[in-house]
Amino acid sequence: MWRSAHCLFLMLLIGLFAAQPAAAYEHPLSPDAVRDAYFLGKANPSKREAFFAQYMQHLAMPKSGPYISLIRVITPYAYVAERTARLLDLRAPDAQQEFYGKPIALRIRVHIQLTPTYGWQVRSRDGGIGLRSPDFWRDFSVRLIQRGETIQPIAARGQPDYAFAGEGSSSVLVGADINVQYDPANVRSAQATIVVDGPDGQQVAATIDLSKLR
Repeated sequence: MWRSAHCLFLMLLIGLFAAQPAAAYEHPLSPDAVRDAYFLGKANPSKREAFFAQYMQHLAMPKSGPYISLIRVITPYAYVAERTARLLDLRAPDAQQEFYGKPIALRIRVHIQLTPTYGWQVRSRDGGIGLRSPDFWRDFSVRLIQRGETIQPIAARGQPDYAFAGEGSSSVLVGADINVQYDPANVRSAQATIVVDGPDGQQVAATIDLSKLR
């Protein structure tokens, strides 16, 4: 009788653990995860594009002000896939040495585009025309929120984006990218909301279910 009760307890315990959702993303990455991410990075572009589509959200253009057009989540696994796609000479053994056992942050990337109402030219204090600062992205803040709690980042940086206005012309500021890094140990494998606050009270948000990402 004791043996039967013990077996029943073990079956219930196994069932309980089996019912628990597995972590969607792995940190630190296992050798198998690094290998899988490497081969994804070396796969054909259409396969990579389909994979990364679930990691990003495109946002609607506002009536006025800057256009926060894209919010992306880059998990450690996705980061390795992205990096190996760019490192053309990287081989699978090299990827293991490059990424296995190394701390890899979870990243939030935000792309901002200038618009006709928030362009590269600004009014100066004397009433003239000046150039918008390439550090204009500092007027924006990015917050990662889970279960009502704001996760504190470990690093944040931005980079201005330039393009040529036309043939024979010089490049002009057209936008910026913001990259915020988080310790993945502090981010749950659950639904997350990314909130971007801009100047003049502008705010956009995207909700991404991290439990469905690798």
